[in-house]
Amino acid sequence: MLLMGDEYGHSKDGNNNSWCQDNALNWQQWGQENSFYRFYKLMVQFRKRHPSLRQTHFLTPKEIDWHGKEPLKPNWSSTENFIAFTLKATDPSQTLYIAFNAQGQEVKVHLPQPPKFKTWRWIANTANPSPKDFFGDGEGPLQVELQLSMPSYSSLILKAQ
Repeated sequence: MLLMGDEYGHSKDGNNNSWCQDNALNWQQWGQENSFYRFYKLMVQFRKRHPSLRQTHFLTPKEIDWHGKEPLKPNWSSTENFIAFTLKATDPSQTLYIAFNAQGQEVKVHLPQPPKFKTWRWIANTANPSPKDFFGDGEGPLQVELQLSMPSYSSLILKAQ
């Protein structure tokens, strides 16, 4: 982040030792806002508003549920490239479901039940193009069905609301 790298999509064209380049390869890209920057900025704001994303201790089963493609059935094998979890909060409206599909194919995912009297609402989906990749609280579409298809190499965040 100090070099204005990933959050701006600032490629160094494969040069991992560009210290002697006094050109656009290293120059700061002031004022350039793009979809990467927008996503990271919103993600930082989201993290600041959700204490469950800033834990300083090892989470216990009271605070987290681990999932695979089925609720409460994580697959810890080295060949499985999908993992999800629910960060439980004392305030049910702060409960988060987070999933990562790190495989080259779409997967069918069965979501856990949201907390009582709540439904899942989309916060982030990296498979969508900007600006539909990140929604503010209460702005994303509702996920009424408890199953969905998750595209390859994508991640998502749902919030109980």
